[in-house]
Amino acid sequence: MSWARRIVEVVKSSTTITTWYSRIPLIINVFLVLPLVLRYFDLSDVALYYLVGSFMRYQDIADLGFGFSYSRYYSYAYAGATSLLTSDIADKKGRKDKPQLELIAALYKSNRRDYAIIAFFFMILIGGYATYQMREYLRDEVFLVTWLSFVFSLGIKVRYKFVESFIVGVQELARLKLVTGHFAVAQVIILFLVLLATKSIYAGIWTNVVFFWLIILRNYILAKRIFKEKGIAFNQVNPLTGPVKKELVSVALKSGWGNLVTSGFYTSSGFIFAPTLSELNLAILTFSNRIIDVIRDFSRAPFYSKLPELNSVYVKNRELLKEKSKKYIERSTFIYLLGVIAFLLVNKILLKYIGGELNEIPNAYWIFLGTTFFLERIGSVSVQLYSVSNKVKYHIINTVFFIVSLIVLLVTISHGIYSYPLAITVGLVLVYVPASLVLLYKEYQWSLIDVFRSSFLMFLIFIVTSFLYDQFL
Repeated sequence: MSWARRIVEVVKSSTTITTWYSRIPLIINVFLVLPLVLRYFDLSDVALYYLVGSFMRYQDIADLGFGFSYSRYYSYAYAGATSLLTSDIADKKGRKDKPQLELIAALYKSNRRDYAIIAFFFMILIGGYATYQMREYLRDEVFLVTWLSFVFSLGIKVRYKFVESFIVGVQELARLKLVTGHFAVAQVIILFLVLLATKSIYAGIWTNVVFFWLIILRNYILAKRIFKEKGIAFNQVNPLTGPVKKELVSVALKSGWGNLVTSGFYTSSGFIFAPTLSELNLAILTFSNRIIDVIRDFSRAPFYSKLPELNSVYVKNRELLKEKSKKYIERSTFIYLLGVIAFLLVNKILLKYIGGELNEIPNAYWIFLGTTFFLERIGSVSVQLYSVSNKVKYHIINTVFFIVSLIVLLVTISHGIYSYPLAITVGLVLVYVPASLVLLYKEYQWSLIDVFRSSFLMFLIFIVTSFLYDQFL
């Protein structure tokens, strides 16, 4: 095999690289689609574009935590666990050295049935709420048909997310992300060309509808191929029932609530500030949040893409779990801080390219925001590592964090955009980070210094570099 072929194979099998590849459309959106929408569409169409985009984001929390939970259970069974009860997994009872295919098949059947229920409630509740919010636009009959088709298609996409849980859980994340990347890049490029050619938001929505169905078909074909390769059969296998199913549902709903309160707080900041900020400061807030979301998303990959692997390692070897976790956290932290510094250096150039009235993000605000979400990263990876043990507490942590942060935000909101990172930082320092570190220590006896020494050293370098840039350049 030639060296070039070896490199290609390494790239295709890397969960981190393929996850990054699947996120490229986020960058294309910032550099191509966003400037196009801002320059060539009127304010009404721009508002519609953001409303539709906001509704699409609901699919990420619509599964109520079942996606991650099922993936974790698939990983346990794939690693050889014969019982999926949390207590048995922790004690390594009955573990074998080969995947438990019948258990995986039972999980798949149960997973498929659960997502039919989830999709139904998604279309009725979230789809109904979004439709009510769109009521002013629905007077246009063309948009009415477009919107209802969009909601139905997105609901079907949510229904088939159970296929992704299976693919991730049986350690085929790299294959999923590679194919996802192909489709996602094609989707955003075609969306750009359609918007450019038609100058119609409706046409852009229909482009997304077509790709929803293509993505459903793509995932189904990939899952069928994996069934055949791994010898998974469904004959005479019943869906998961009994104590394991009850435990899974409990874990999933706790996870779902935890994700809902924090994601809702972050994504709703623009609506909370809208009545109090000037247009310029609101633009700074929303644009900064979009950029930090892109950086956070890309920097998660070296750690979050490894969670299926860490789930399996947990069943087999706890010392190896610590070694791998530290390595993946350090990579994730480095990429996050590198992204924050990079934007600090180029934000004026980027904003000039995008155009519009927003010319600069204040350095102090950006450094504050970057510091805030560094602390969030420390807490979130700690929570995720604790959850590898299939014990979920972050629904409690996230709820208390949300309440504290919201109170601080409402009290300080008159002070402008700085109250947003201030409120989150207070919630992180008082609740989220210490509680997460305590859970991590209780489960594995890993201390803050053990796991995060390198991360805090990198953060110190980031602070010094940012200060020098702000003062002297």
